Amino acid sequence: VGNSLIVFAANGVWQITGSTGIGFTALDYAVPFLSSIRTFSHTSFVDMEGFPVWWSVEGIYTLIPNNTGFKIESITDKKIKEFYLDIPLSCKKSVRGSYDPRKHVIQWLYNDTETSTLEASYNYSNILNFNTLSGSFYPWSIPSSQVKINSIFLSEGLAAQPTSSDVEADGDPVEASGDQVVVINFG
Repeated sequence: VGNSLIVFAANGVWQITGSTGIGFTALDYAVPFLSSIRTFSHTSFVDMEGFPVWWSVEGIYTLIPNNTGFKIESITDKKIKEFYLDIPLSCKKSVRGSYDPRKHVIQWLYNDTETSTLEASYNYSNILNFNTLSGSFYPWSIPSSQVKINSIFLSEGLAAQPTSSDVEADGDPVEASGDQVVVINFG
């Protein structure tokens, strides 16, 4: 970020910078400590217009510039702290996020209850939306009967139109738990 390298680690957040304000070199570097906020899920990180936003044990945080460099700020403490703390820790570890710069909305896929298998922990049941303009959060629940959502990303392109195709093997439809398997592509 800027002339600095920000390091997110299990023991906190660190900044690697130079002492002269033009960045760091092998002979000129400083490693100031920014925060003791620990990180544990690389898939929760989203790039919000050049600045990271991520999940930790205690809340959702962002890195913002200030007069002395950078500071870490919670975006959940004043709004949804109790809601966030009710999400089990094991579910926070498998969260996946994406940012839509046109809508200014971050979406994180997560589960609200602990799962019994590793595979089930990546079949998400909820989406936590964060509107970066209004600062508002709004959760969505996903029906679990036929739909399994495993990841989220932003797909951009010229005339991107979704198409749905049934998955077949040797001309026979492929099913999972009695449901037809489909692939959705954005051209």
